[in-house]
Amino acid sequence: MSSCSAVRWRRHVRPGALENDHCSQELWEAQDADLVFSRYEMTWTGKQTGRSVTQPVVELNHFRDGKLARMEVFMSNLQGLMATLDEESG
Repeated sequence: MSSCSAVRWRRHVRPGALENDHCSQELWEAQDADLVFSRYEMTWTGKQTGRSVTQPVVELNHFRDGKLARMEVFMSNLQGLMATLDEESG
């Protein structure tokens, strides 16, 4: 999704969008694992349509030997995200 998303959307992490209102991202490191959880709000704007959607995003970042090995991204409103695209791109 990452390479595809850069072609279709402009992405912006919203500063101060979380409950504590002074940072744009919350991070938690899993105990005894090479795993970091992050939560933030992101605004996605379709490059062709100009339509936007803002939604919470959760990432699971898996590390191996101190390097990012895999990233899993979970969005709460995939239907809203797809609605920012034109009919032919979806």
